[in-house]
Amino acid sequence: MRPHKISLNRDFVALCPFASRFPLEVLILPLRHQPHFAQMEEANLESLALFLKEILYRLKMAAHDPPFNLILKTAPIQEKNAFYHWHIEILPRLTITAGFEWGTGIFINPTPPELAAQSLREITDKEGSLCLKS
Repeated sequence: MRPHKISLNRDFVALCPFASRFPLEVLILPLRHQPHFAQMEEANLESLALFLKEILYRLKMAAHDPPFNLILKTAPIQEKNAFYHWHIEILPRLTITAGFEWGTGIFINPTPPELAAQSLREITDKEGSLCLKS
């Protein structure tokens, strides 16, 4: 199985991962391999900011502005691990993590990632403040 793409720009891709832990879970990954977020070129920061704004807008519209956790995962600066690929995880708080999930580490997600990605792709920019792509 493969992840399901939501959106793409020249520097980043957003997708709903296969076996998502939460409904509408999103990963944002740079298209160019980089182990360390801090080593990203300054030109890519604006691209990331605009892309993150787009994805958060899509999430807001699709799920009625849910609370969420945003996690930046990057290789430790001290490590020269060239294999790690930094990324951002967006975890909407749409379900309750309970005893089964905490006890087993297995998450119950009632929304398949292909449906989550489809619902996020279908959001249009009604205000014209974003340049959303299909």
